[in-house]
Amino acid sequence: MFKSKSFYSLALFLLLSSATIARQQNTISGTIKDINGNAVHGASILISGSKRGTITDLNGTFSLDARPSDSLIISAVGFTTTGLSIGDATVLELRLAYNVRTLEEIVVIGYGTQNRKDLTGAISSAHQETFNKGVITSPEQLIQGKMAGVLVTQNSGEPGGAVNIRIRGNNTVRAGNSPLFVVDGYPIDNSSSTPFAGRLYEERNPLNFLNPIDIESIDVLKDASATAIYGSRGANGVVIITTKRGTDAFRASTSSYIGISHLRKKLSVLSAEDYREVQRGREGPKENGWPHDFGNNTDWQDEIYHTALTQNYDLSLSGGNEETTFRFSANAMDQDGIILGSNFTRYSSRLTVDQKALNDRLRLSINMDYTQTQDDINGSDLVFRGIGTNPTRPSRNEDGSPISTPDFTSPLAFLDYNADETLTNRFLSNLTAAYDVSNSFTYKVNFGVDHTTARRKFSESPALISFNNGLAQISNRLLSSYLIEQFITYNSDWNNIHQLTAMAGYSYQKFNIEHFFLTRTGFQSDFIPLVNDIGAGTNDAGSASGQESSALQSFFGRANYDYANKLLVTATVRTDGSTRFGDDNRYGVFPSLGVAFKLHETGLLDGRRWIDQLKLRASWGITGNQEIPNKISQQLFATSPQASAILDGLNITTGFTTLRTANPELKWEQTRQVDVGLDFNFFNGKISGSLDYFDKSTNDLLFEIPLPSAPTTLGFRNLDARVINRGFEVGLASSVISNKDFGWTIAGNFTTLHNEVQDLLLDQVLFGTPAGVGSGVRNQIITNGEQIAVYYGKVWLGFNEEGISQFKQERVGDAMVDVLEVIGTPLPTLVYGITNRLSYKGFNLSFLFNGVQGNDLFNNKDNSILSKQSIKSGGNTSSDKIDNGESYDNPVQFSSRFIENGSFLRLNFVSLSYDFNVINISWLNGLSLYATVNNPWILTNYKGYDPEIYGSGSSSTDEFGRSTGIPSLGNDFSTTPKPISYLMGVTVDF
Repeated sequence: MFKSKSFYSLALFLLLSSATIARQQNTISGTIKDINGNAVHGASILISGSKRGTITDLNGTFSLDARPSDSLIISAVGFTTTGLSIGDATVLELRLAYNVRTLEEIVVIGYGTQNRKDLTGAISSAHQETFNKGVITSPEQLIQGKMAGVLVTQNSGEPGGAVNIRIRGNNTVRAGNSPLFVVDGYPIDNSSSTPFAGRLYEERNPLNFLNPIDIESIDVLKDASATAIYGSRGANGVVIITTKRGTDAFRASTSSYIGISHLRKKLSVLSAEDYREVQRGREGPKENGWPHDFGNNTDWQDEIYHTALTQNYDLSLSGGNEETTFRFSANAMDQDGIILGSNFTRYSSRLTVDQKALNDRLRLSINMDYTQTQDDINGSDLVFRGIGTNPTRPSRNEDGSPISTPDFTSPLAFLDYNADETLTNRFLSNLTAAYDVSNSFTYKVNFGVDHTTARRKFSESPALISFNNGLAQISNRLLSSYLIEQFITYNSDWNNIHQLTAMAGYSYQKFNIEHFFLTRTGFQSDFIPLVNDIGAGTNDAGSASGQESSALQSFFGRANYDYANKLLVTATVRTDGSTRFGDDNRYGVFPSLGVAFKLHETGLLDGRRWIDQLKLRASWGITGNQEIPNKISQQLFATSPQASAILDGLNITTGFTTLRTANPELKWEQTRQVDVGLDFNFFNGKISGSLDYFDKSTNDLLFEIPLPSAPTTLGFRNLDARVINRGFEVGLASSVISNKDFGWTIAGNFTTLHNEVQDLLLDQVLFGTPAGVGSGVRNQIITNGEQIAVYYGKVWLGFNEEGISQFKQERVGDAMVDVLEVIGTPLPTLVYGITNRLSYKGFNLSFLFNGVQGNDLFNNKDNSILSKQSIKSGGNTSSDKIDNGESYDNPVQFSSRFIENGSFLRLNFVSLSYDFNVINISWLNGLSLYATVNNPWILTNYKGYDPEIYGSGSSSTDEFGRSTGIPSLGNDFSTTPKPISYLMGVTVDF
C-alpha cells in the first residue's frame, strides 16, 4: 500500500506554477441556424481543447469570451459537428448541415475503422463520456449494463477480482467462453497470470493492467460478419479497446478520488445470545456432545469485515504539432478490500506517440504500457470461516494474539498468520507503420510484444496450529507473446456509385509460458518471513517447473462493397493454423458474409422526414475456438508413481509411462452464426437504436472424456454435440430533452437468451464442485435439451414429522428410490440495463440500473457452511433454520432446497458532478468535482450476500474426482461479497 502522495502534489504544483498570464480576450457573439435558416437552440459552442463554452438560446444566439487564436467546435443533435477559427471576428453566423452524429460515428473494427452507417455487422460501442462511474479497476466494468447481448459479471467484491464477460451466451463446455480482447490493435493473451498456490483463492483479473481513465472507447464485435476477421478466436466475440492519444496543442490533466467501502448487508446467522438459547434447549434438544457456551459475544462478520479505503491518482500530459503528437499518463491506485488483509495496488504508466512524415504518406504510432500490480489475498478463506464459527468463541487471547490451539483456531488466525502476496509486472507495446503506396493502396505493419511476470509468495506461520508446522511457497509465472502483422488495403471509387475497400494480410503470434513453484514445511520460527528464508523448512512439500509454447499463423482478407450508398456487402475470410491441434486439422477456415440495405436511401420512405436512417442487415459466418491446453493432441510421456517398479528386489525404480494419448484428428470448435438486424435513427437523432435476432450453433465441442481402450483413461475429443444460443437484442437511446439549461438522455438495452445442448451422443456428462456438496456428489450436468451445466440432483419436498428431508421418489423394481433430475438453470434468460444522464447548467447526474432474470444459484454457503447440523459440531447456522422444523440429525444433502432464484435488479451507480465556469481563468481549461455511489441498492430474493455470481472460481471434478476444467456455474461458496462504495473526486484540466 502506498502511503505518500508526494508525486501527485508535486505534479499539481508544477502545473499550477507553469500557468501563463491571461491573454487578451474578446466577447464573441453569433447565431447558429440550420440550412433552411431556422434557429438551432441548444447547440453547444466549445473552445477547442478546453471545457469552456456555452449553449445557444431559443433564438439560436450565443455569446462567449474567447481569444483570437482560439477555435470553436459547434455541435448539436441531428447536425454535423463543425469547427471554426475565430481570428479577428467578433460576430459570427453559422449554418449547420443536417446529419445524425450516430450515423457518422467511427467504429473500430478488426484491422481498421468504419462509419457506423456503413456497417453490415452487429457492433456495440461505448465512449468515455458514457462509461460507468465509480471504483473501476478494469475495462469490463466500464460497460456493464451498457450493451445489448453483452453480460458482464463482477464475480467477486475482492479488490482486483475476476470479471466475466459473455457475448451472446455460453458457446462451449470445456474450451474458453471469454471473448478476444484487442488493445490498440494488439490481440492480447488474457490467460490468468496468477501463479500456483496450494490454497483456495479467487481468480484475479488479467486486464487490471489497463488504467480505465486511459480508454477512449470500447467496441464489441458480436456477429460473425464482425468477428470472422479474427477467425479462430472470434467465436465468443471480440472486445476492441482504443486508448486516448495526443493532440497538437499542449494539454495537462490531473484527477484524483478517495472513497470508502463497506459490507452492504450481513448474512442472518445466530447471534451469541440466540446460540445460547439453542444450547440451553429452548429451541433444540439437550444432547451430550453439544458445544458449550464459551462466554463471549463475538460477531464474526464484524471481526472480518471493515470499512475500506480507496485512493486513486491520475496525471496525463499531451501535446505536439501537426506532424508529431504524444500523450503520457501515470496512475497510482490503492484499494483495500472490505475483508481485512485484502488489497489491490496498481502503478501504471502509458506513452503514445504518433508521427507523420513524407508529406503525411507515412504514419508511425507507438504504444507502450507498463504496469505493476500487487494483490494481497485473504478473502475466500475468511468468508466461510467467519460466518460458520461459534459466536460464543473468543476471537483473540488476552495479549491480543489470535487464538490458535488444537481445540480451536480463530478465523483471525488465518488472517494474522497467513500471507499471500502476488506481484505482477506487465509490459505491452506495439509499433505500427502505415504507408500510402498510392492513392488507392496503403501498406501497414504491426509489431508488438506482451510480457508478464508474476511472483507469488504464500506462507503459513508455525504459530497457526496445523500439521505443517509452518509452510512457505514461492511460485513464479511468466507469460509472453510476440506479434507481427502486415496487410495492404485497397480503396477505389467508380463514378460515385461503386465503392470498394479490400484488405488482405498475414499475422503470426507466438505464446510462451514458464512456471515453477517450491514448497517447504517444518519451520521452527517465523522470526524471518518464511518466504525469505525458505531453506529453513525441514521438509520438501513439493516442487515443479515447466515451459511450453504455441503459435498461431493466419492469413486473412476482407472486402467491403458499397453500391450507390444503398447496398452494402462485406465478405471476410481468415485461415488460422494453430500448434494446439494435430497435423490432420491444424488449419481452419473461417468465412463470413454480411449484407445491409439502406431503406432510407431508396426513395421508398420519401415524405417521412422523421426517418433519418432505416437500415436492414443480415449476416452469416463461421468462427472458431482453440482455447484448450497447449499441444493436447500430441502424446505425452513422463515419469509417474504408477510407472514405478522393483527391478532388483530392493529399490523402487521410476519409469516412464503414457500420460496423454495422441489424437491427430482433434480439430477446432466451430460456431456458425446467423444475424438479422435493423438499425434506425428518427427525429434528427432524438431516437436511435437497433434490433437484432441471432442464432448461434457451436459444433465439434472440445472436451476431455473417458477413453475405454487407450493407454490413458482420459483424452480430448470433439464431442458429437451442439450448443445453441438464440435470442433477441434491443438497444434504444433517446435525447428526451435538450435545451440551453437542461438535458436528459436515456439509453436502454434488453437481451433474451436461449441456451441449449443438442445432439449429445453421450447420455450425460456429470460434473461439479466437491466443496460443500458431499464426497462423490456431482451437482451439475450437461445433457440434451437443457442449458449448459444445469443443476442436477434430488427434488426436495420438505421435512417429515421427525424433521428429516423428504425427496421426490419413483419405483425401481420393488424399491422406492430418490429421483435425480434437472433442478435449476444457472444462465439467465433476460439481461438488461437502463442508463439515465441529466444535466442542468454545470450539474451532471447519471445513474445505471442493470439486472438479469431467469437464472438460479446454488447457495452452497447455506447448504454446507450454515447447515443446521453444524451447531452440533461447534459451528453456526442461519437464523431461519432454527424454527423450520428440521432435525439436528437431518443428513446434509445437495438438493433443490438450496437452489435459489438468482434474478436481481441493481442500482449499479449514481454519480453527480459539477463543472465550474473557468472562462475567466486563462490557464485553466476545466475544473470538475464529482461524487459517486456504487451498489447502493439491489432488489432480489436471493438469501446470500449478493446474487451477481458467475462461477465458483475453481475447476470442477468428474465422478472420479478428476478435474474437468469446467467452471461450476452459479456456485456461491466462498465468494467475497460486493461492497457499497462512496467516493469523491476532482478533475483539473490545464
